[in-house]
Amino acid sequence: MSEEVLLLVILVGAIVSYVLLRPCRSDEDTGDITRLEPNGDEDPIVTLKNSTVAMRAARAGAPTLKSLWRLNNPFVSDSAELQLSYRQALYKALGRVDDCAWGGIARVVANAVRPLLFRCTAPDGVCTITADLRQVSLNTSLAGVLKALFNIDNIACDNLSYMGSEIHRIATEGKRHALTPDASKHIPENVRRSADTLIQTLQDVFIDAAVSTELAETILYRVSGSPPPEEFNPLNLLLPAFEAPWRSTLYTLLAVLQSGPRSPEYALILRSCPPDHSPDPQSLAIAYESLRLYPPIRRISRVPESIDIEAIQRDPSIWGATAQQFDPGRFLTPDKQQIRSSLVGSQQFAWIPFAIGTMKCPSARGFSVRMIVVVVGEILRQLFPDDTPPEWNLDGEEWDTAARRGEVLRAGREEYQGVFKEKLDPFSSLTTHKQLALADAMRADCDKEMRRDRIEPDDRSVNHKPHRL
Repeated sequence: MSEEVLLLVILVGAIVSYVLLRPCRSDEDTGDITRLEPNGDEDPIVTLKNSTVAMRAARAGAPTLKSLWRLNNPFVSDSAELQLSYRQALYKALGRVDDCAWGGIARVVANAVRPLLFRCTAPDGVCTITADLRQVSLNTSLAGVLKALFNIDNIACDNLSYMGSEIHRIATEGKRHALTPDASKHIPENVRRSADTLIQTLQDVFIDAAVSTELAETILYRVSGSPPPEEFNPLNLLLPAFEAPWRSTLYTLLAVLQSGPRSPEYALILRSCPPDHSPDPQSLAIAYESLRLYPPIRRISRVPESIDIEAIQRDPSIWGATAQQFDPGRFLTPDKQQIRSSLVGSQQFAWIPFAIGTMKCPSARGFSVRMIVVVVGEILRQLFPDDTPPEWNLDGEEWDTAARRGEVLRAGREEYQGVFKEKLDPFSSLTTHKQLALADAMRADCDKEMRRDRIEPDDRSVNHKPHRL
């Protein structure tokens, strides 16, 4: 072998060795804008975008949804026809929710939250309004969804509390039996009975309200193959339409109240946003940021892998040093007056609380974001009914030191049970004299030092015990 050929072989070998053995640098400087370069099917966002109806129906939890909830919707069916009918009906229904309808949703939310406000009067006359924010979120979100999609209102507080809490409780229990396709065979009988009772209660609500909207006819009665009133299942729509929104309501409330009255700006922005007008940019930014930091669906099960939406939306390499902070300003223009036309760099691909591709939530076109603004805004108006600077304190066993320091809140279906909000106010400013007289008649001992009674929305008493998880 000649000397030239030998040198060429050595040179080629050195180049190949360098390419194969060179360590991958994940922290290379890419400039001011971080870019997310898709890497074929290995990139989670690409995987999510390319997911199909069949993939969703084939995931491990689908048999549990079918068995426990008796569902027949795109979450458990691989029928492309069912998916198309479902989406078209939802787009049509959501498109009919105009400004006037949003005003009606806000009124229903107000009626749902008022019975959940409780008053403690101290001997010195100082009054504290207390509310279990978790139960408030469950009741108001369910009331809002029923009004928006089916024009159902005037549901008693007890019934709302039962239905909202049971949907969540049974869904959480069902997830424990959704790890494998065969796990659905081992769902406890008492859980199945609870699900059957809940479905019957929901059927009664729809029958009593004589629901005949096009959405109900298309999805609940005709597409699901269950003619009313015998076998139709309201959960075909209510389960996906309620389970995620109520968590968005709760975490948005916690996020805007977390810093306490020393930083009330986010709470004041939502409180002052009128429900029957398009939300202002600042209110939208709060909802967007809540969905980023606390996505209601944290992970999406797909075939062949699970997509961690929460990790993507909290990734410092994408969202910068403030990725773990609640900062609605990231969605606003530098002057804070408008929503950005697009996010910076890879962020535009990494805000995916509604998923992407064919599995993108039908409500992602604006309905879900406005629902957050309207529902949370109305809750805040009921908690802080006057124009004075609000005072409050979050407390409860699960409201730990980290939450009090302003750190990112724990995520999960069972977090922050029993977290309460308190508002101190002069006793005379809380209600009218007529309402005070009623409250005095209902007053009971709160403890040795305080007495507790309920603030009612009008002069009718509501005979039920407080609901606390």
